[in-house]
Amino acid sequence: MRLVHTISGALVLPAYLVLHVWEIRAIPAGRRAFVEAAVGGPGGPVLAAVEALLVLMPLVVHAVTGIWRAVGAERGPHEPYPHRSARTLQRVTGMLALLFVVFHLAHVWWPKLAGWGAARAYDTLRERLAEPAVALLYVVGLTATCAHAAQGLAVAALRTGWLRGSGGRIAAYGTTSVLAALGWIVAMQAVAHLATGATLGPAFLAGAGLGAPRP
Repeated sequence: MRLVHTISGALVLPAYLVLHVWEIRAIPAGRRAFVEAAVGGPGGPVLAAVEALLVLMPLVVHAVTGIWRAVGAERGPHEPYPHRSARTLQRVTGMLALLFVVFHLAHVWWPKLAGWGAARAYDTLRERLAEPAVALLYVVGLTATCAHAAQGLAVAALRTGWLRGSGGRIAAYGTTSVLAALGWIVAMQAVAHLATGATLGPAFLAGAGLGAPRP
């Protein structure tokens, strides 16, 4: 069960996040830039079906096995986590990430089956993130997802023997933390633009807050 959980998360979730970071990096440049950057072009039901097979199914396996292990309250040694609290944090961020992904897919990915493309997804996100509660949900959800992916990938590298010892632990956690932080910054820039029309910076701090009129 642990091996299935580790492999399904270590291989799929980071790839899923990398693809999404590649797409949303263009959001601050506007609708047209996002559509052009969207992986697979404008999208549609065929792309949605491919994503379901190659991405969503492994994520479902990862989520189910993770919940199974959490409910079972695994009591063994906390290694390769640096501390038991780190393992608890992984479970908490995992549940938050799961709830966020379900919410996000419900109003962005699922409509692809009806023929939605990247342009429609962009318009929907602009509309939904104008609501402060939804924007806050995205901030919390994306933060939890990045943290979960970073520690999960580091633990996978240690558990499978790719990296060993204290030096390996530092390298694993350091590398994945930096990558996750970069992805988080890109994601927050996208959320800020969708919610307010401004990216994080002087203009945003000067008053382009949630609920403000957007350009």
